[in-house]
Parts: sequence; structure tokens; C-alpha cells
Amino acid sequence: MKERIHIPVLWKEVLEKVSPQVGNVVVDATLGSGGYTRSLSQYIGSEGILISFDRDKKAIDDFKKSLDLQIFPEMIHRIEGDNMFLIHANYSDIEKELKERNIQKVDSIVADLGISSDQLLDKEKGLSFLADTPLDMRLDIQEEVETAFDIINSWGGDELIRIFQVNAQEKFSRKIVEKIIERRKRGFIATTKDLSELIESAVPKGFYRIHPATKVFQALRMEVNKEEYHLKVFLEKAIKILRPGGRLAIVSFHSGEDRLVKESFRVNARGCICPPTFPLCRCYQKARIKQIHRKPICPSEEELKRNPRSRSAKLRVIEKIEE
Repeated sequence: MKERIHIPVLWKEVLEKVSPQVGNVVVDATLGSGGYTRSLSQYIGSEGILISFDRDKKAIDDFKKSLDLQIFPEMIHRIEGDNMFLIHANYSDIEKELKERNIQKVDSIVADLGISSDQLLDKEKGLSFLADTPLDMRLDIQEEVETAFDIINSWGGDELIRIFQVNAQEKFSRKIVEKIIERRKRGFIATTKDLSELIESAVPKGFYRIHPATKVFQALRMEVNKEEYHLKVFLEKAIKILRPGGRLAIVSFHSGEDRLVKESFRVNARGCICPPTFPLCRCYQKARIKQIHRKPICPSEEELKRNPRSRSAKLRVIEKIEE
């Protein structure tokens, strides 16, 4: 394994807003390449407890290898002790997994909703249109769910149009689906290259500044992994397990994710919902959180120059105020 240290998008901003302290119980809900986990470990010290999740077992295995190679030598004592947990599970299972480890409340949670470069380059997952690999797109290849191959080759036209439009706002959904249906008459669409070339033939040349297959591949990945469902569950559970004063920071990378995060935060930050004509509150609803900033934090010009892929990132942060 090549020795390297991954720096997450909006890394400084996340740590500044979450402000982990020595002795805190903290959660990295999306381990990935381990950037946040390493930073959180340094902040909370040996007295703190660190819990890191990933639905991709390979990400956890690779992180453990990085400890063996002493890329993160200061963390070796953690993984061998009882104050760090690396959990192979979806972050939507956060409450259940923590209870199994006798952890009821936490001080802070961070989640980076992006797909890592390691995952995109993993030929077994078939996530990228930049390589010719079998269509799959499961982030956890052990999970027994419909793959991108199943969806592209067996779903009806209306359902395909729906997921392309809802998950990725693809403007040429109908034309792309027409090409897919026509191509299926001649055999399976089996690889990422097959699908990518088909999409390119359906999208007007030069219409997008990004690769024309980007949105469809995003939509399929979201559908295969039920990302919208798991994000909604995670948001509710994460707010529930925070201690009063605890903070949750989420970095999203496309409008669909950001919309769900924004709406969840808005609803949980809202107090009374009685009609304004009511003289007294009858709903007894209290705000559970407060938003640290109304508008999302975006990457600086410096970060955009260093990492152009960060251009769509948005950070939102809340603080728990009620049980």
C-alpha cells in the first residue's frame, strides 16, 4: 500500500465547527480513507472514545492495514485498546450499533457523504465510467441487493426515468432511457463502458461541462445503495443520540443530499407549529437543535485550486439543545 494521508474536503471547517475536546465520545459516520478518524483521535486524546462506521468492509480493512504500516502510528494503541471501534455497518444503524457497545450518547458526529477515490477506482464495485468494469455499484459488495446491472437490464422505462430525474435531475432522462430500451433488444448492457457510451450517444455533445454519464451513474449508485433512505434514517438517529450541546456536521456533494440534510435540520430546529391564529400553543413541539449557520459552508478558493472535485461540497452543522 502506498503511504499517504487523505485530507477530507472542508476538513478544517468541520473540525472547527465540531470542536472535539479531550475525553469526548465522537463518531466518524463515514470512515472512508480515515482522514476524519485520524484527526478526531488526535483531538480527543487517549481518554476519549472514537467510533468509526463504514458500510464498505474494504475501507475498514484498508484502514487497519494503514495502521500496520504505521501511516497513522499514533493510533495503533487505540485499535488495540478498548476506546476505539471500527464498525462494518451502515451509518443508519448508528443507534443500534452504539447501544450494543453500551454507548448511549455522544459528543459529536461527522459524516462525509462523498464517494472516495479508492471506491471509484475499485473495479469490483463498478462505480466509475472512466474504467471498463462490470456494472455493479454496491458500496458493500457482500450486500444481496439489486445491482446496477439488474436495474439497467430489467427495470421498466418509466422507473428508469424516475430514478434519473429524482436522484440526479438528469435533463435527458427520456432520451437516455429510449437508448437503453433499444439497446436491450440486442443483449445485456453489461459494463460501465457499455452504459457510458450509450449515455454519451443520447446527450448533445458539449451540453455538460462534466462527463455526460456523471448524473446517470450517480442516480444508479444512489438507487442501488438506497442512499436517500439511509441518510434520512441516519439524520434522525444521529440527532437523537447527541448529548445536549453536542454537534453534528455533514458534508454533502450533490443537491439531493443537501436538500435532505437542510430539510431535516429545518424541521428539527422548528418549535411550535400551531397556526398563528391560535392564542396559545397546543402542539407542545419544541426545537431539538439549533443551526450553527443558516447557509452552508463551501470550499475556499484555495481548496478549490488544490482539489477541484470539492467544488460541489456543502457543510451544514447543528447543535443539540433538547432531549
